[in-house]
Amino acid sequence: MKDLRFSNFSIYDIESKYPSEWEVRLKQGSKNDEGSVIFCPSKSPLCIYLGWGELKKAKSRFPSQKEQAEESLRTMFKERKHSRMGVKLLAQRSLAVNGHEAYENHFRAVTADYHMVLPIFAGGVQHEARAVFLHCEKSGRFFVLVADGPPEDSEELSNVFQEVLQTLKCHI
Repeated sequence: MKDLRFSNFSIYDIESKYPSEWEVRLKQGSKNDEGSVIFCPSKSPLCIYLGWGELKKAKSRFPSQKEQAEESLRTMFKERKHSRMGVKLLAQRSLAVNGHEAYENHFRAVTADYHMVLPIFAGGVQHEARAVFLHCEKSGRFFVLVADGPPEDSEELSNVFQEVLQTLKCHI
């Protein structure tokens, strides 16, 4: 993260910082109550995803951000692309993000890379990821932030992710 400068990202009363050199990709069709943006350096497997949706819909399934995070992890363990290759939970913790309770899953996963014709020859691509879930009553939205990249880049990505996370404002 040496000499890494950060710029401001702001849309729909959501604000955060992201590395100035990184690309910003807003999902087509994003709107105030549902959408996502990805920050990533060009020609690199690193990325930080920020997604949001209607809190009312999330709360109908998950009374808390912790339950939403745990269900996300359970789903990942069941998904064929992860379950065949492996998911390992490294840590879980509660934290505060801009005055809101949040919950983080930190895990390693291997996704299948079907570069061969027959799936039995599939290789695996290793990922180390952090996913933070938070519910914001004031904006009526839930937020999910995910940092994903190869394990060898986990320290750099974690530092960038912390900056994005600590500067996140879910309502301006």
